[in-house]
Amino acid sequence: MSSGGARRALITGAASGLGKSLALRFAADGWRVAVCDLDEDRVRLTAEEIDEAGGTGMSFRADVTSEEEIQHVAESVSDRWGGLDVLVNNAGIATTGRTDETSMEDWRRIFEVNFFGVLRTTQAMLPLIARGGHIINVASFAGIAAAPGVVAYNTTKAAVISFSESLRAELIEKDIGVSVTCPSFFKTRLMETSGAPHDKTRAMVERFMERSKVTAEDVAEQMFVSVRTRQFMLIPHADARWFWRWKRFFPEWFFKGMKRMARPTSRPENHDRARQGQDVG
Repeated sequence: MSSGGARRALITGAASGLGKSLALRFAADGWRVAVCDLDEDRVRLTAEEIDEAGGTGMSFRADVTSEEEIQHVAESVSDRWGGLDVLVNNAGIATTGRTDETSMEDWRRIFEVNFFGVLRTTQAMLPLIARGGHIINVASFAGIAAAPGVVAYNTTKAAVISFSESLRAELIEKDIGVSVTCPSFFKTRLMETSGAPHDKTRAMVERFMERSKVTAEDVAEQMFVSVRTRQFMLIPHADARWFWRWKRFFPEWFFKGMKRMARPTSRPENHDRARQGQDVG
């Protein structure tokens, strides 16, 4: 960790939702927090709220699909703060659709943001991270459950989990910890930026979000604590943790539940091309 002055964090996709909640949690502990997002106005407001919450904010308009823009963020952080103690790869997009509904263009787009965005940002920031530092990659419980109807999103998040496992082992000698966060449903701007192919899917997701007892602040708190404890796998939802155990120890029983979920996604009207969501960071 930084040997002098306030500790330093960078969070992608921090204009709203989980990224913003985590930025304010770091700020409450006096951290310097750099935030970036495609939404320049909102991410600037996040930086102002970081200042008000007790931290020091710095904002960037940056697209995680652009190597040039991410490198600019890395150079700016290095020049102004000399390095980082924590990197949080939070930026991502959502989309829905079965394998036969999702075009190659949509596959490439969501991988470019959700997976290659994580990889690209990690490669750019890794030289800045001090010994004793930490990286948090935001995946999703979707990457574990692999439910039908959201195949591209599931696959990108599973890739983030696998990447995090490899990265954790690679960084042991540098004394840099790695966590991967796999939340289930909680209230975010997900449905504003996702491509739900029909109203029923949108209504179902929004209903799960409304019913969730877990908030963005709850998830952010667990992520903040993981910097100290170095817990690797974070599954904030209690029911998701049970499903995780169910899949690990009784995989065929778990698959029977997936088959029941698959039936509603097989209707003919679902075979229109899945609409791709907008990049949120």
